[in-house]
Amino acid sequence: MSSTPATTPAARPRPRTRRILLEVIGAIVLVCLAGIGFLYFYVRDGQPQVDGQLALDGLEAPVTIVRDELGVPHIHAQNVHDLYLAQGFAIAQDRLWQMDLMRRLGEGRLAQVFGAAALPLDEENHRLGLPHAIQENAAHLRPREAKLLEAFAQGVNDLIVKRRNHLPLAFQLLHYRPEPWRPADSLALAAYMYKTLASGYKDKLIHETFAAKLGPALTNELFPDLSPWDIPPGAPLPQSPADLLPAAERRIAPVGAATALLPPVFAAPPQVADVRGGSNNWALSGAHTTSGLPLLANDPHLQFQLPGLWWTVDLRSPQVHVAGVAIAGVPGVIVGHNDKIAWGVTNSDADVQDLYRATLDGKDNVRTPQGWVPLQHWHETIEVKDAPPVHLDIAVTPHGPLVARDAGGQLALAWTLFAPDSLEAVHVFLALDQAQDWHEFEQALSGFAGPAQNFVYADTAGHIGYQLAGRVPERRGFDGSVPVPGDQFAYEWHGWIPFSQLPRVFDPASGLLATANSRVTPDGYPYVISTDWDAPNRTRRIYELLASQNRWNAAELGRVQTDTVSEQDRDFAAALVAAGGAAAVDGQKLSPDLQRALNLLDGFRGAMEHESAAPTLAYWTRKEMLHEVLAAKTGDTLATQYQWSEAPVFEQWLVRKQSPQWLPHGFATWNDFLLHCLTQVIQRDSLAPDKINWGRYQTLGILHPVFSHVPFARRYADLGPVPIDGSPLTVKQARNPILGDKVELGPSMRFIADPAHWDRSTLTLVAGESGLPFNKHYRDQWSAYLAGRGLPLWFSPSAVAAHAAHTLQLTPNTSR
Repeated sequence: MSSTPATTPAARPRPRTRRILLEVIGAIVLVCLAGIGFLYFYVRDGQPQVDGQLALDGLEAPVTIVRDELGVPHIHAQNVHDLYLAQGFAIAQDRLWQMDLMRRLGEGRLAQVFGAAALPLDEENHRLGLPHAIQENAAHLRPREAKLLEAFAQGVNDLIVKRRNHLPLAFQLLHYRPEPWRPADSLALAAYMYKTLASGYKDKLIHETFAAKLGPALTNELFPDLSPWDIPPGAPLPQSPADLLPAAERRIAPVGAATALLPPVFAAPPQVADVRGGSNNWALSGAHTTSGLPLLANDPHLQFQLPGLWWTVDLRSPQVHVAGVAIAGVPGVIVGHNDKIAWGVTNSDADVQDLYRATLDGKDNVRTPQGWVPLQHWHETIEVKDAPPVHLDIAVTPHGPLVARDAGGQLALAWTLFAPDSLEAVHVFLALDQAQDWHEFEQALSGFAGPAQNFVYADTAGHIGYQLAGRVPERRGFDGSVPVPGDQFAYEWHGWIPFSQLPRVFDPASGLLATANSRVTPDGYPYVISTDWDAPNRTRRIYELLASQNRWNAAELGRVQTDTVSEQDRDFAAALVAAGGAAAVDGQKLSPDLQRALNLLDGFRGAMEHESAAPTLAYWTRKEMLHEVLAAKTGDTLATQYQWSEAPVFEQWLVRKQSPQWLPHGFATWNDFLLHCLTQVIQRDSLAPDKINWGRYQTLGILHPVFSHVPFARRYADLGPVPIDGSPLTVKQARNPILGDKVELGPSMRFIADPAHWDRSTLTLVAGESGLPFNKHYRDQWSAYLAGRGLPLWFSPSAVAAHAAHTLQLTPNTSR
């Protein structure tokens, strides 16, 4: 028989203790409820007004903003001035804090808000000359561009004034208020994008270091600038690529005595990923579509961020009707369609920078081809929150600022950004938004002075086309892949490659056009655009998929955008399986784990799916092979610094050619070496499903820069982490840092245009239209993005009216 222990008086809480405890708990609960109540009312009060009527300064006539079920604004104005003023107002409603963050990023003023932690990035942007370029461009704006930027700024400032007592919560948490928006601030966002898309000078230092270590022959193999798998726009699809790398004639400068990569003058902080943007775009003629008219698709690959870079908008006035995405802080539409044409953009990976070795005399002079000239100096001040300001003295040569050093001395950066009109892209995209045919499309792009981009085109008349647009230096006798002497005429730029000489294709016979950052120049092209194209894997796969079906509609193109097959990893897995078979024939006994790994790889078709183990084994064994090959030649430290966009071409060549020059010592055959690499991978990570599945290495989690640090808010503000399919080499790109396991870069939006019926076009953002974490449109596109589902981009007035969720009338302020 059991008994219940008696409770002694000492075990009972005393009434006074219990009362105090209850009072403390009650007080905590009241504080929490008060905090939650404050947050609720503050957040609700801080939401933008999307219905009713508002009077705005600067408007010339009434404007209507209709927001659909996704919060996308459809802005209808009576003139272009009011259209872009209203766009500035609407963007600021959704993204004001993000706009302030990005202008500070471009202007090198993050530390003013975030303190010393942001100082390295501010200093980097100052030393690269971004604030200097912004000031130069602001002083040379074309009159019409200046007027439209002022109208846009007026709209932003109208919002700041009207919401001065109800600013987004991020401003309150960081204890500051936004400054008025200026036209130069839109240029700051353009400068930030310029750096994102065209800042590869560090690769030249890496290339130089390997060249000094390996010599020219091996260096040319390790750093290919073209391959037999390349498919320039309009070229036929190769059927059976050659086994050998092409014998390219490299036009590099003498490497000299450089023996080591020395630290640059500055370095990016660890939390800033040094990841270059990519992208896919393509167009199909009516011969390949169910409608008989073209289709166009675009998904720019950029670093993930919250809020996202893009903001969807539909702009309509008597002069223009265009829908697509804008950059939060810049007027107009960057990618999208009007009533006649559609266009998409990818980065061309054009080389728009050179490093010049500066000869200094110790007396503030630098030697140029014309003789000795004084150095100039940029004197910059960075304000730092809760700390003294930092003063910079940046020495500047005629080529550009001194930004780095190698064993040969200090290096000056020449960059197309430093031209006084490099950021004047607004007039180009405003002209593009209004273009009605191929001729007007090309005419608009001929004025583009930014980093060279691949534009694809489709129209309602049945035409498709491709045009490379932007400024690319004209180099003669050298290719810019390594630093060059700064005091010799032979290495000077000869202006820009003429627009008429940049690659273009109109209505190709195949009816197919695609770009994915790989080489776009035809064989024999006389100019140097790049030596560091992206590998052609995605481009080739896109062409293969498009050619695999006779007729496509807009909805079906989403399958191409989300394709996750890596043919490189499929072929490498087959090579590993063949190596295992050869070992068995030779009588070698394989370990149980190695045999199991080979069984997992056998029959792998390249689908980089997060629940599969084969992608992990193929991908990481391929990376192990590359590292050990390089370490055997250069040592482990230098091997880890190897970065080259076309490294997959070199990897393919290694496996196909099995060159004895690259086979590490200690291995009799390449088959032995490949099995060794696979063994290293499975010893490092067990074959347990939770350890080896691809999803462990491919997780997407996006953190809000402020709210991720606020416990009660992060669950609303952050996205993921979730395992995702894809890899750096798949059409659905998922790129991570060199040895990381978190995806940092991928499709920043997905757009499909249907000129046969514009209302069948789709556009999906990563998160949502709003940048306010507690707004219902902050993350309402996330599930569709992960599923690869296209969301409607309503265009016709009837469709907009049918899907209207809110209507705001803006009227001129007559009270002043």
